[in-house]
Amino acid sequence: MSLRNKRIVLLTTLILMVALGSWIIVTGSSRKVLLYLKGRIVTQPAKTAAESDKRERLTSRNLSLQSEAFNMSRRLGSRFQPDKLQRTVLNGTLTVGPDSRHVEIIRTQTDRGEDVEIHLAGHQNVLEWTEADGVRSSSGAANQNDRLLIERLLFDSPDQFVLAQLRGASYSLVSTTVRPTDAGDDYSGPLWNVVRVAEPDTGPTKKPQSSWRLYYINVSTGLIDKVISESAGQKIVAEFADWTDLRGDKVPAHIRWTTSGQTLMQYDLIGLSHADTRGGNK
Repeated sequence: MSLRNKRIVLLTTLILMVALGSWIIVTGSSRKVLLYLKGRIVTQPAKTAAESDKRERLTSRNLSLQSEAFNMSRRLGSRFQPDKLQRTVLNGTLTVGPDSRHVEIIRTQTDRGEDVEIHLAGHQNVLEWTEADGVRSSSGAANQNDRLLIERLLFDSPDQFVLAQLRGASYSLVSTTVRPTDAGDDYSGPLWNVVRVAEPDTGPTKKPQSSWRLYYINVSTGLIDKVISESAGQKIVAEFADWTDLRGDKVPAHIRWTTSGQTLMQYDLIGLSHADTRGGNK
Protein backbone atom coordinates (compact mmCIF):
# COMPACT_ATOMS: atom_id res chain seq x y z
CA MET A 1 0.00 0.00 0.00
CA SER A 2 1.38 3.41 -0.95
CA LEU A 3 2.08 6.10 1.62
CA ARG A 4 -0.75 8.19 0.19
CA ASN A 5 -3.25 5.33 0.56
CA LYS A 6 -2.09 4.66 4.11
CA ARG A 7 -2.72 8.29 4.99
CA ILE A 8 -6.20 8.12 3.47
CA VAL A 9 -7.05 4.99 5.51
CA LEU A 10 -5.73 6.57 8.71
CA LEU A 11 -7.64 9.79 8.10
CA THR A 12 -10.84 7.89 7.35
CA THR A 13 -10.46 5.85 10.54
CA LEU A 14 -9.97 8.98 12.65
CA ILE A 15 -13.02 10.63 11.09
CA LEU A 16 -15.16 7.58 11.89
CA MET A 17 -13.94 7.45 15.47
CA VAL A 18 -14.58 11.15 15.98
CA ALA A 19 -18.04 10.67 14.50
CA LEU A 20 -18.72 7.96 17.06
CA GLY A 21 -17.47 10.23 19.82
CA SER A 22 -14.64 8.02 20.94
CA TRP A 23 -11.04 7.11 20.27
CA ILE A 24 -8.32 5.09 21.96
CA ILE A 25 -4.75 6.14 22.77
CA VAL A 26 -2.30 3.49 23.97
CA THR A 27 0.60 4.72 26.09
CA GLY A 28 3.29 2.07 26.06
CA SER A 29 5.47 3.47 28.83
CA SER A 30 2.72 3.54 31.47
CA ARG A 31 0.97 0.44 30.08
CA LYS A 32 -2.40 2.17 30.31
CA VAL A 33 -5.19 2.66 27.84
CA LEU A 34 -6.85 6.09 27.54
CA LEU A 35 -10.39 5.79 26.25
CA TYR A 36 -12.10 8.96 25.08
CA LEU A 37 -15.83 8.35 25.13
CA LYS A 38 -18.41 11.07 24.50
CA GLY A 39 -16.29 13.83 25.96
CA ARG A 40 -14.82 11.83 28.87
CA ILE A 41 -11.34 10.37 29.20
CA VAL A 42 -11.30 7.11 31.15
CA THR A 43 -8.06 5.42 32.17
CA GLN A 44 -8.12 1.63 31.89
CA PRO A 45 -5.21 -0.41 33.26
CA ALA A 46 -3.66 -2.93 30.92
CA LYS A 47 -4.41 -6.62 31.53
CA THR A 48 -2.28 -8.07 34.30
CA ALA A 49 0.00 -11.07 33.85
CA ALA A 50 -2.38 -13.18 35.96
CA GLU A 51 -5.32 -12.29 33.73
CA SER A 52 -3.29 -13.10 30.62
CA ASP A 53 -2.23 -16.42 32.15
CA LYS A 54 -5.85 -17.22 32.98
CA ARG A 55 -6.96 -16.50 29.42
CA GLU A 56 -4.15 -18.70 28.06
CA ARG A 57 -5.09 -21.54 30.43
CA LEU A 58 -8.75 -21.38 29.46
CA THR A 59 -7.69 -21.67 25.83
CA SER A 60 -5.18 -24.50 26.25
CA ARG A 61 -7.16 -26.58 28.76
CA ASN A 62 -10.48 -27.10 27.04
CA LEU A 63 -12.55 -29.74 28.87
CA SER A 64 -15.48 -29.41 26.46
CA LEU A 65 -13.77 -31.15 23.52
CA GLN A 66 -15.90 -34.24 24.20
CA SER A 67 -19.51 -33.70 25.30
CA GLU A 68 -19.67 -36.87 27.43
CA ALA A 69 -16.51 -35.91 29.32
CA PHE A 70 -17.63 -32.30 29.73
CA ASN A 71 -20.98 -33.37 31.19
CA MET A 72 -19.20 -35.71 33.59
CA SER A 73 -16.84 -32.94 34.74
CA ARG A 74 -19.82 -30.81 35.74
CA ARG A 75 -21.40 -33.67 37.71
CA LEU A 76 -18.17 -34.47 39.54
CA GLY A 77 -17.95 -31.00 41.08
CA SER A 78 -15.59 -28.12 41.64
CA ARG A 79 -12.26 -29.78 40.86
CA PHE A 80 -12.75 -29.32 37.11
CA GLN A 81 -13.63 -25.64 37.10
CA PRO A 82 -11.98 -24.09 34.01
CA ASP A 83 -10.09 -21.35 35.85
CA LYS A 84 -8.37 -23.79 38.22
CA LEU A 85 -5.71 -26.46 38.09
CA GLN A 86 -6.81 -28.55 41.03
CA ARG A 87 -4.58 -30.62 43.29
CA THR A 88 -6.56 -33.43 44.94
CA VAL A 89 -5.21 -35.63 47.75
CA LEU A 90 -7.11 -38.86 48.42
CA ASN A 91 -6.33 -41.02 51.44
CA GLY A 92 -7.65 -44.54 51.57
CA THR A 93 -7.06 -48.23 52.17
CA LEU A 94 -5.97 -50.62 49.44
CA THR A 95 -6.76 -54.30 50.05
CA VAL A 96 -5.17 -57.10 48.03
CA GLY A 97 -6.11 -60.53 49.37
CA PRO A 98 -5.70 -60.47 53.17
CA ASP A 99 -3.28 -57.51 53.02
CA SER A 100 -4.61 -53.97 53.63
CA ARG A 101 -2.39 -50.90 53.39
CA HIS A 102 -2.83 -47.16 53.59
CA VAL A 103 -2.47 -45.42 50.23
CA GLU A 104 -2.27 -41.72 49.41
CA ILE A 105 -3.02 -40.64 45.84
CA ILE A 106 -2.10 -37.10 44.79
CA ARG A 107 -3.66 -35.97 41.50
CA THR A 108 -2.39 -32.62 40.20
CA GLN A 109 -4.18 -31.28 37.16
CA THR A 110 -2.12 -29.73 34.36
CA ASP A 111 -2.87 -28.04 31.06
CA ARG A 112 -2.45 -31.45 29.38
CA GLY A 113 -4.23 -33.64 31.93
CA GLU A 114 -2.75 -34.53 35.30
CA ASP A 115 0.35 -35.70 37.14
CA VAL A 116 -0.18 -38.45 39.74
CA GLU A 117 1.79 -39.70 42.74
CA ILE A 118 0.90 -42.90 44.60
CA HIS A 119 2.33 -43.37 48.11
CA LEU A 120 1.68 -46.94 49.30
CA ALA A 121 2.55 -47.89 52.88
CA GLY A 122 5.38 -50.41 52.97
CA HIS A 123 6.40 -49.65 49.39
CA GLN A 124 9.86 -48.10 49.30
CA ASN A 125 9.24 -46.10 46.10
CA VAL A 126 6.74 -43.44 45.09
CA LEU A 127 4.85 -44.51 41.98
CA GLU A 128 4.30 -41.75 39.47
CA TRP A 129 2.63 -40.96 36.17
CA THR A 130 3.09 -37.72 34.29
CA GLU A 131 1.88 -36.50 30.93
CA ALA A 132 5.50 -35.90 29.90
CA ASP A 133 7.11 -39.18 30.99
CA GLY A 134 4.30 -41.67 31.58
CA VAL A 135 4.71 -44.42 34.20
CA ARG A 136 7.75 -44.36 36.44
CA SER A 137 9.00 -45.01 39.96
CA SER A 138 10.97 -42.66 42.20
CA SER A 139 13.87 -45.12 41.88
CA GLY A 140 13.71 -45.22 38.08
CA ALA A 141 11.73 -47.39 35.70
CA ALA A 142 8.59 -48.98 37.15
CA ASN A 143 8.43 -52.79 37.20
CA GLN A 144 5.47 -54.77 35.89
CA ASN A 145 3.68 -54.99 39.26
CA ASP A 146 4.02 -51.25 39.76
CA ARG A 147 2.66 -50.61 36.27
CA LEU A 148 -0.39 -52.78 36.98
CA LEU A 149 -1.08 -50.93 40.23
CA ILE A 150 -0.75 -47.52 38.55
CA GLU A 151 -2.98 -48.72 35.73
CA ARG A 152 -5.78 -49.59 38.14
CA LEU A 153 -5.60 -46.61 40.50
CA LEU A 154 -4.89 -43.98 37.87
CA PHE A 155 -6.81 -44.92 34.74
CA ASP A 156 -9.82 -46.74 36.24
CA SER A 157 -11.14 -43.47 37.62
CA PRO A 158 -13.80 -40.83 36.89
CA ASP A 159 -11.07 -38.17 36.68
CA GLN A 160 -9.43 -39.90 33.74
CA PHE A 161 -12.76 -40.15 31.94
CA VAL A 162 -12.76 -36.34 31.98
CA LEU A 163 -9.06 -35.65 31.38
CA ALA A 164 -8.25 -38.28 28.72
CA GLN A 165 -9.65 -35.91 26.07
CA LEU A 166 -6.72 -33.54 26.65
CA ARG A 167 -4.20 -36.11 25.45
CA GLY A 168 -6.21 -36.92 22.33
CA ALA A 169 -8.31 -39.91 23.45
CA SER A 170 -11.37 -40.60 21.31
CA TYR A 171 -14.86 -41.01 22.77
CA SER A 172 -17.73 -42.94 21.21
CA LEU A 173 -21.20 -43.72 22.54
CA VAL A 174 -21.52 -47.49 22.15
CA SER A 175 -24.99 -48.15 23.59
CA THR A 176 -27.78 -46.39 25.48
CA THR A 177 -30.10 -47.59 28.27
CA VAL A 178 -28.22 -50.88 28.57
CA ARG A 179 -29.47 -53.54 31.01
CA PRO A 180 -27.57 -56.52 32.46
CA THR A 181 -27.49 -59.43 30.02
CA ASP A 182 -29.34 -61.66 32.49
CA ALA A 183 -32.04 -59.08 33.35
CA GLY A 184 -35.58 -60.44 33.13
CA ASP A 185 -38.77 -58.70 32.06
CA ASP A 186 -39.39 -57.46 35.61
CA TYR A 187 -35.92 -55.86 35.93
CA SER A 188 -36.05 -52.53 37.80
CA GLY A 189 -32.35 -51.91 38.42
CA PRO A 190 -30.02 -49.31 36.89
CA LEU A 191 -29.66 -48.62 33.17
CA TRP A 192 -26.43 -47.41 31.58
CA ASN A 193 -25.12 -45.43 28.67
CA VAL A 194 -21.85 -47.04 27.59
CA VAL A 195 -19.01 -44.81 26.34
CA ARG A 196 -15.83 -46.24 24.83
CA VAL A 197 -12.64 -44.23 25.36
CA ALA A 198 -9.72 -45.23 23.11
CA GLU A 199 -6.22 -44.07 23.90
CA PRO A 200 -3.96 -42.37 21.32
CA ASP A 201 -0.66 -44.00 20.42
CA THR A 202 1.74 -42.13 22.70
CA GLY A 203 4.45 -44.76 23.13
CA PRO A 204 4.89 -47.78 25.45
CA THR A 205 5.60 -45.87 28.69
CA LYS A 206 2.97 -43.14 28.40
CA LYS A 207 0.12 -45.18 26.96
CA PRO A 208 -2.00 -47.27 29.37
CA GLN A 209 -1.60 -51.02 29.02
CA SER A 210 -5.28 -51.21 28.18
CA SER A 211 -5.74 -49.22 24.97
CA TRP A 212 -9.49 -48.77 25.55
CA ARG A 213 -12.04 -48.59 28.33
CA LEU A 214 -15.81 -48.97 28.47
CA TYR A 215 -17.45 -46.61 30.96
CA TYR A 216 -20.93 -47.55 32.19
CA ILE A 217 -22.67 -44.29 33.09
CA ASN A 218 -25.79 -44.61 35.22
CA VAL A 219 -28.74 -43.06 33.36
CA SER A 220 -30.38 -41.89 36.60
CA THR A 221 -27.37 -40.42 38.43
CA GLY A 222 -25.14 -39.48 35.50
CA LEU A 223 -22.20 -41.02 37.40
CA ILE A 224 -19.97 -43.95 36.47
CA ASP A 225 -20.96 -47.33 37.93
CA LYS A 226 -18.21 -49.44 36.37
CA VAL A 227 -15.27 -49.45 33.98
CA ILE A 228 -14.30 -52.43 31.82
CA SER A 229 -10.82 -52.76 30.30
CA GLU A 230 -8.52 -55.51 29.10
CA SER A 231 -5.00 -56.23 30.30
CA ALA A 232 -2.78 -59.14 29.20
CA GLY A 233 -5.79 -60.82 27.62
CA GLN A 234 -7.90 -60.56 30.78
CA LYS A 235 -11.06 -58.51 31.16
CA ILE A 236 -10.83 -56.26 34.21
CA VAL A 237 -13.99 -54.80 35.76
CA ALA A 238 -13.76 -51.85 38.17
CA GLU A 239 -17.03 -51.24 40.02
CA PHE A 240 -17.66 -47.90 41.73
CA ALA A 241 -19.94 -47.72 44.77
CA ASP A 242 -20.95 -45.35 47.57
CA TRP A 243 -20.53 -42.12 45.63
CA THR A 244 -19.85 -39.40 48.20
CA ASP A 245 -19.92 -35.61 48.08
CA LEU A 246 -16.84 -34.24 49.87
CA ARG A 247 -16.17 -30.49 49.85
CA GLY A 248 -18.13 -30.06 46.64
CA ASP A 249 -16.53 -33.02 44.84
CA LYS A 250 -18.22 -36.33 44.07
CA VAL A 251 -15.96 -39.38 44.40
CA PRO A 252 -16.60 -43.13 44.75
CA ALA A 253 -15.86 -44.21 48.31
CA HIS A 254 -15.44 -47.86 47.30
CA ILE A 255 -13.90 -49.44 44.18
CA ARG A 256 -13.63 -53.18 43.55
CA TRP A 257 -11.64 -54.75 40.71
CA THR A 258 -12.54 -58.23 39.49
CA THR A 259 -11.60 -60.59 36.69
CA SER A 260 -13.71 -63.65 35.83
CA GLY A 261 -15.72 -62.97 38.98
CA GLN A 262 -12.66 -63.10 41.25
CA THR A 263 -11.70 -60.03 43.30
CA LEU A 264 -8.28 -58.64 42.48
CA MET A 265 -8.22 -55.73 44.92
CA GLN A 266 -10.40 -53.14 46.66
CA TYR A 267 -10.03 -49.48 47.49
CA ASP A 268 -11.86 -47.68 50.31
CA LEU A 269 -11.72 -43.90 50.60
CA ILE A 270 -10.91 -42.39 54.00
CA GLY A 271 -10.72 -38.69 53.19
CA LEU A 272 -10.13 -36.06 50.51
CA SER A 273 -8.62 -32.61 50.39
CA HIS A 274 -7.91 -30.32 47.48
CA ALA A 275 -6.44 -26.95 46.61
CA ASP A 276 -5.83 -24.71 43.65
CA THR A 277 -2.18 -25.24 42.66
CA ARG A 278 -1.69 -21.50 43.09
CA GLY A 279 -2.36 -22.01 46.80
CA GLY A 280 -5.17 -22.26 49.31
CA ASN A 281 -6.13 -25.59 50.83
CA LYS A 282 -9.77 -26.63 51.20
